[in-house]
Amino acid sequence: MMVKIELATPVAKKLKVLIYGPSGSGKTLAALTFPRPLLIDAESGSDLYAGRPGIPQFHRARCKTLTDLEDVIRQVEADNGKTWDTLIIDPLTVFYDVEKTTLSVNNTKDLGYREWAKINNRMGSLYTRLTGLNVHVVVIAREATEYASEGKDLKKVGQKPDADRDLVYMMDFRLRMQPDFSAIVEKSRGATLGKSDHLPRVDWSVFEVIAAAFTDGQRQDYEDDEQAATRQANDLRNREVAEQFVAHWRGQGLTNTDLLSALNVKRLSEYEGGRALADTQVQTYIAQMTSKPAPAKNGATEPEAIGK
Repeated sequence: MMVKIELATPVAKKLKVLIYGPSGSGKTLAALTFPRPLLIDAESGSDLYAGRPGIPQFHRARCKTLTDLEDVIRQVEADNGKTWDTLIIDPLTVFYDVEKTTLSVNNTKDLGYREWAKINNRMGSLYTRLTGLNVHVVVIAREATEYASEGKDLKKVGQKPDADRDLVYMMDFRLRMQPDFSAIVEKSRGATLGKSDHLPRVDWSVFEVIAAAFTDGQRQDYEDDEQAATRQANDLRNREVAEQFVAHWRGQGLTNTDLLSALNVKRLSEYEGGRALADTQVQTYIAQMTSKPAPAKNGATEPEAIGK
C-alpha cells in the first residue's frame, strides 16, 4: 500500500482524559459528570454513586480482567456512540495488576521477558483501541510515588499515575486530583485548562467547550503496533516477503513475467496489496490461462502453457 500524503484537515476527535490521585479525591465523581457515561467498575466504586441524589444515571459493567474489558470495548465500538458518549475505566491499575498476576512465573510475582512482552503488547493494543473509540474516554488510575536516583539512594520526587508510560503519552489530558477535589493539570494537548495549570473543580463543564471544537472533521482510524507489524510482514514491498513470494510461485512453474502480469504491475515494489491477496490473484491468473485454448500444430486447440 502506497503511503498517502495529503493536506492536513480537521479531525473529528473525542477527548481522552487520564485522572489520578489519592483515594477520596473525587476521581470517579468527576468522571461521572461526562455525558452518557458507561463505567467499567473494577473496584465496586460505583456503589457509592448509583442512584444517589445529584448523580446522573449511568451504565456500568463490573470487570477485573483484560478479557472482560476488551469485550466491553467491543460493545462500545459496535454501539458507535448511539447509547454512550463516554467510557470510564475505574481504575485501569486493577487490570494491569491482574494481568501481571495471571502471567507470573510459577505462581510467583516474578515475570520473565516473554511475560512482560505479552503484557506490554496487550496493553499497548488496548490503549490504541481506546484512542480510536468514537466516545470520550476517561481513564482513572491510582496514585503512585515517583522516585529518582540520588547517588546510591532513591529519593522521593513526587507523585505519578500508577500506569505505564504509553498510556500517559497517549492521553490528551492528565489531571492529578487533590483531596479538596481540585486538580493540577499536568498535561493539556491542544487546549488550555484552568488558570496556572490549576482547576478548582473538575467536571464536564471544564471540557465541554474543548469537546465542541473537535466535533467537525473526518474520523481518524488508529493502527496499533501489532497491526502495523502484521501489515509489514505481509507487504510485498518487504524484500524478504517478495523473495518468498517469487520463490514459491517459481517453484510452481511460473516466470517473473507471469507474476507481474497476474498482479498487473511492472515491478513488485508497485504492488499495494498484501501477500494473501497477491497469492489469490496469481491463482486466478493460472486458472484463466490454463482454461484459455491455444492453437496446436495440427490446427486443433490445446490448453496454453504458462511458465514456459
